[in-house]
Amino acid sequence: MRIWRLIPDENPKYTYIIPTEDFFDNDDVQNHWLYEIGKKPEGEDYKPITVVKKYKSKKIFNISYFFHRMIIIDEKSKKALEPLLKKSNVELLPLICNEASLYIINILGRFKPEEVLDMEKSEVKRLPSGGIMYVSKHCFNKKAIAGMHIFDVQNLIVCDDEFKKTVEDSGLEGLCFRLLWQCDDNE
Repeated sequence: MRIWRLIPDENPKYTYIIPTEDFFDNDDVQNHWLYEIGKKPEGEDYKPITVVKKYKSKKIFNISYFFHRMIIIDEKSKKALEPLLKKSNVELLPLICNEASLYIINILGRFKPEEVLDMEKSEVKRLPSGGIMYVSKHCFNKKAIAGMHIFDVQNLIVCDDEFKKTVEDSGLEGLCFRLLWQCDDNE
């Protein structure tokens, strides 16, 4: 079993998606749900955000980072990843874009390290108050993450082998994967 950290691809032939300027002109922008990481918009209250390409002459990634620890996907990615996303604690939120059909993967499965890590085997730097500053070595509790394909632990988006393999086998571009943790199936 392995867990992978998702990292944005820096391929120069692609561009990122950003909200339009009018999104930031809104006086109430700091109260927008996007600023509340992992908050699920309430049903009919969700209003799709209008987005544009950062650099007009470049192509859009199939899958990439968006805003505060969210992933944005296109229709090709949606088709490939939908079976895994249905099993994960996420929601797909449509965006308004003239260039492509795009969606946010709003990751609702956000965990504190003590909820998903084996704290005795992980290496953790603590604050004087005892709170966790950061984790330098992740050792996941296999039972705690069983069946999770994509999730967030302390603002770090991670995925399992099946998610990584699906992205790679589908030819989706926009993310790189860095091994974060590996264990033998016998452990």
